[in-house]
Amino acid sequence: MELLFGETDESNPFVPVEQMMPFLPFVRVRDVDEAITKAKYHEHGFRHTSIIHSTNVHHMTKMGRALETTLFVKNGPCMSALD
Repeated sequence: MELLFGETDESNPFVPVEQMMPFLPFVRVRDVDEAITKAKYHEHGFRHTSIIHSTNVHHMTKMGRALETTLFVKNGPCMSALD
């Protein structure tokens, strides 16, 4: 399967919904704090799954604590949480 990704802004209808197709929208932010805030907002409080790709362990820990999701994946595909 191929994956299509593209940079967009928050107004794109693909941003606030769960992706069940091979398209992944990217929203550019100033820093990790803004990224975590936006991720939490668009997660809608479902607390199911969150994912982060980073080399900074502090950033990963900060996001995991902020989102409080059941599944939290660091530097891997979200499907890896289901193993």
